[in-house]
Amino acid sequence: MTDFSRSKTYLPVKIDLSGSNVLVLCSVIQAGSRILKTIRQLIECTDHLTVVCLSADASAEMLAAQGIIDLRIKEYDRNDLFGSDLVICSHEDQAVLDDVHAACKTLGIRLSILSEPWRSDYILDSE
Repeated sequence: MTDFSRSKTYLPVKIDLSGSNVLVLCSVIQAGSRILKTIRQLIECTDHLTVVCLSADASAEMLAAQGIIDLRIKEYDRNDLFGSDLVICSHEDQAVLDDVHAACKTLGIRLSILSEPWRSDYILDSE
C-alpha cells in the first residue's frame, strides 16, 4: 500500500524539445529574473520559442531582434496557446494563471506554472 502522507519525490527527466513549439507567458521580463533565465535555458532546447509578456527589458528585445525568440508585447489571449506543445507561465495575474491552466488541461498542452508547481505537469528547474 502506498503512503500518500509523505511529500512527493520528483524524477529528473530530460525532454527533447527540438521540434516543439514552446510558449512562455509572463508579466515582465527583467535582467536577472527567473523567467529570463528560463528563456535563456529554453533557447538551447528549441528553435520555436514564443514569448508573450506585458513588458520586456532590452535583453529580451535583443533576443527578438536577433530572431532567437518571437517576442510579443501584449496582453495574454487564449488564442496564444494554440499550436503550443509546451507552455511555461509566470504571471502576476491569478485570473491569467487560472485561464492558462484550464485551457492547457482542456487542449492537452503540457504546462508549468512557475509559482504553482502543484498545478503543473512538470517542474522546470531553472534556478
